[in-house]
Amino acid sequence: MIIGLKPALAQRDLVRALRAEASGRDDEAIGLYREAIRLDGWYRETIRLYVRIGGVEASRGNTSVPEYKAYQAENLVAEQQGGLDTSQLPAAIALLDPIAVSHLEMSHAAARREASLLTLYGANLFNDGAFGAAVEAWQTALTRDPDLLLPKVYLTRGYVLTGRYRDAEELARLTIPKVIDPTVRADLYDNLADAELATGALQPAHDDYFGSYYYNYAQNRRALAGLVGP
Repeated sequence: MIIGLKPALAQRDLVRALRAEASGRDDEAIGLYREAIRLDGWYRETIRLYVRIGGVEASRGNTSVPEYKAYQAENLVAEQQGGLDTSQLPAAIALLDPIAVSHLEMSHAAARREASLLTLYGANLFNDGAFGAAVEAWQTALTRDPDLLLPKVYLTRGYVLTGRYRDAEELARLTIPKVIDPTVRADLYDNLADAELATGALQPAHDDYFGSYYYNYAQNRRALAGLVGP
């Protein structure tokens, strides 16, 4: 098959599936969604079309399929969009978790979505001062999707605040080269330097505070305090 043809066919099938769903032709819609997933790896890696299938299954009362669980999870997340209430995140994560660790076709997509929700949940725990629980959430996120950068960035700070300085140093050094954004890179250097300072590595800490200030010199108080003192 011509390179690039499969994604085009998948997009065609997606449009047909949406029309079939809107017209109440449930079996046809599900079949077309599954064909789009088969044709395009991007659809296989994301939860979107599985959730659409779950919505069709919900409309006819079929609540035993894994796609329905994904649909439930997304509904819980949608309830809190635009607000500060994140109380539904644990329930959404719990719905996705058994799918993520299964060997089903949608397991990888569920794992990636669960990882993103765990990252957000960890950030909320961290903001509430539950540093240990936040670290656990971010670590679990990385077991679900090891390629995610954001939980790695967060973990470098979480490790420092829970006294895991060597873990913070190791993860920061591994993550810094993968980050392009200068502000985020500066934060990583700050976290690395904080960990080094806590273990008595004064000169490396000074060098890394300078690295942080190099990438973000605007209102970078942590780097300045590390360089010249509070």
